[in-house]
Amino acid sequence: MKLAGLVSFWIGVLWAAMAVAGPFGVTIGDPIGNYEVSEPGPRPPLSSVPQPHPDFPTYAVWHSEATGICRIMAISKPFENDRYGHGIRSWMDGIRSALNGKYGASDDFGFLRPGALWKEPQDWVMAVRQNERQHGFAWKDATAGEDEDFALIQFWVEATFSRESFAILEYRGRNFDACVAAIQAEENSAF
Repeated sequence: MKLAGLVSFWIGVLWAAMAVAGPFGVTIGDPIGNYEVSEPGPRPPLSSVPQPHPDFPTYAVWHSEATGICRIMAISKPFENDRYGHGIRSWMDGIRSALNGKYGASDDFGFLRPGALWKEPQDWVMAVRQNERQHGFAWKDATAGEDEDFALIQFWVEATFSRESFAILEYRGRNFDACVAAIQAEENSAF
């Protein structure tokens, strides 16, 4: 009987801990030691996250000893053979809808630079690749519960080739500026 009570207690504790975790189970402010990193440093990729999303196979964080984790990034699977960008934009709209449901309406950003060489519809991804086009969404001062209070969430498209793109979903904690300053101070100490 005591064992069942103890098991129930620990299940409750673990369930409560999971319930307050941030995106992908990673919490802003946590020490990096709570997670398994692929390589050392202030901007490491994570080997895994507690709550992965099937469309985001790669995760990374920024952290400092003083602030803990300040930036969480998820990188999507690649969208291949999508010169027009239809596939990635449609998929991003679905993810944006889910984020809008949690954090409120996003601000959209997207433009093609004046005088862009890659302006035809079939060059949509190439324009992103050449930094002539931007497409994405942002949530400023986004909050969803006490442990999900972000200065900024951004979701944007990047491209590796003329027909291959991917998206980055970034969460910046309110400790981001202090974290960046601490990272820069540590890196500059090498001089």
